[in-house]
Amino acid sequence: MKANLDKIPKMITAGTGFVGLRMPNNPIALELMRVSGLPIAAPSANKFGHVSPSKAEHVYNDFHKDSEVAILDGGACTFGIESTVLKIEEGEDEKSFTLHILRKGGISEKALYDTVSSPEYKLNEQFNIIIKSKQ
Repeated sequence: MKANLDKIPKMITAGTGFVGLRMPNNPIALELMRVSGLPIAAPSANKFGHVSPSKAEHVYNDFHKDSEVAILDGGACTFGIESTVLKIEEGEDEKSFTLHILRKGGISEKALYDTVSSPEYKLNEQFNIIIKSKQ
């Protein structure tokens, strides 16, 4: 998502002008966000190049030697694979978007397409959405 650089420091965008957003699927994380009333900025819970953790124990093992670690343990991940990463690009008009899949992960291209096409959400009726997978 294109970052509003008047509100988000350039450091957060790594100089790209974009910001990554995550939506947790964990009731404890969702409640923490709700109660705080604030967005939470956090890096991944693993060191660069290490396998993504699926348990609090994995996070502890990766970090405890280098720094103090406080872990809010919400239990094991429901699936232990990487997140799907999308880049949302606005089209020529305010109702056109392209979803670029930058990294395939837990949410498949088919699941994205099914959600966009779902009669429940009616996104295809409101917006022109194209899904492109990185080759």
